[in-house]
Amino acid sequence: MLVRTVCQPVRNWWGHWRSATMVGTALLAIGPLMGCAGTHFPAVTANSSTAPATRCAATETAYARTELFFGKSIPGGGTVTDAAFAQFLDREVTPRFPAGFTVVPAMGQYRETNGVIDHEASDMLILIYPQDSASDASKKIDEIRAAYDKTFHQESVLRDDEQPSCVSL
Repeated sequence: MLVRTVCQPVRNWWGHWRSATMVGTALLAIGPLMGCAGTHFPAVTANSSTAPATRCAATETAYARTELFFGKSIPGGGTVTDAAFAQFLDREVTPRFPAGFTVVPAMGQYRETNGVIDHEASDMLILIYPQDSASDASKKIDEIRAAYDKTFHQESVLRDDEQPSCVSL
């Protein structure tokens, strides 16, 4: 089992930067969280509006991180089964990110376009990829989102990009 540990400043849901430990790149595997002591990124304040520059240690490499949140409820009734989601991963994600990824089961809440608050089971896909290939990866990620929307008749797939990252393997 391969687990990559990433220590990085990330933007939290309300847009402020925080230091966090992130784990990724092993399908359905969650490795132990590790401390960020000794990482090399500039201090940021709670009100920073731009990403700090990536400065990685000699043993680290600059990587980008994207999280996608896939709702499992199908409009009009039904749910995306684990088997159907696994087939989607095999067909749409693995060919685009063959180096690996992580899937974490989640429970979500959101407001639908009609204003109704909905709760549903979700799967969070974590992708970690070389920062110098972020433009190409971004296109692949948008293709994955579009394929899920079309396949399972979804309104959207939430995308959260967290950059920069310093990864040590």
